Amino acid sequence: MKPTLLICLLAVSLAGCSSFSSTQAARCHDCGISDSLYAKMQSRQKLTGPDIVELSQHQVHSSEIMAYLACSNTQIPLSDEDARQLARESVKGDVITYLRENPNSSSFLSVFSSWSLNDK
Repeated sequence: MKPTLLICLLAVSLAGCSSFSSTQAARCHDCGISDSLYAKMQSRQKLTGPDIVELSQHQVHSSEIMAYLACSNTQIPLSDEDARQLARESVKGDVITYLRENPNSSSFLSVFSSWSLNDK
């Protein structure tokens, strides 16, 4: 990889964290998300499928969800069924598209497996 490209990629990845502020985290908390999810977001931990559903169901704006996903480097590969399940759970299409376009090698099902529709 060319050094210039590497530097640009590093700059973009670091800029992602500055794009999600503590004010945005506080706005998410004001929407009614759980204290545990708020604490996770304050410490920039990666989100799980259920976390993304919780944010969406509390009507956190999709642009804030995607900014946090970028900042925390949360990447979850989605199958078509995973995407349909997230849509049924009120996750907006642009968040689902973001997740589909930014997968990594971890299994979405392993992240999502302990959660079910009956857990509410």
